[in-house]
Amino acid sequence: MAEFAAAASAAGLASLGIQCCKGLTTYYNSYKAFDELIGAIHEQIQVLTALFKMLERVLSRNAANPSQASSLQQVDGILNKCWGRLQALQAFLETCQSVALPNSTAVLLQKIKARALFPFKEKTLLTLRENVQSLRDAIQLALNVLQLYVSALLNSAAILKLMLIVTWKWSKIKTLKA
Repeated sequence: MAEFAAAASAAGLASLGIQCCKGLTTYYNSYKAFDELIGAIHEQIQVLTALFKMLERVLSRNAANPSQASSLQQVDGILNKCWGRLQALQAFLETCQSVALPNSTAVLLQKIKARALFPFKEKTLLTLRENVQSLRDAIQLALNVLQLYVSALLNSAAILKLMLIVTWKWSKIKTLKA
């Protein structure tokens, strides 16, 4: 039962992560060309989105497999540390969406360049970049743990298959000698 809770928790984090990243990507998409830092953060958010999607796919494939229980619990431990950062990212997105942007493109560009609006202030952007990098690193670690576990399972299966073949051939040799 714990493995299902771990899978549900990790899947919930992946789903919320995808939603949050899509919102931030949409929000900053129009402004990425105006500033190098905004463009870099936009790219990092897209990478994080891809990692969340990959995590979601891996978890959906392996959630029902009882042999994956220990790896899912280890991954859940890693991902539990992400919830705070992800909630901060979600709060940041909600704040961005609540900021009224000027109607005039010229005024908007001036404010972006002057970093006078909350979502474009350098300190705000640096904090966003730090949160995105931290989440990206944690999700990458979780995916690496899952990959190692799957590789170990595949190696174990290959060794077991090889042992069965050797045992079968050995039994055939014994019967031929007898």
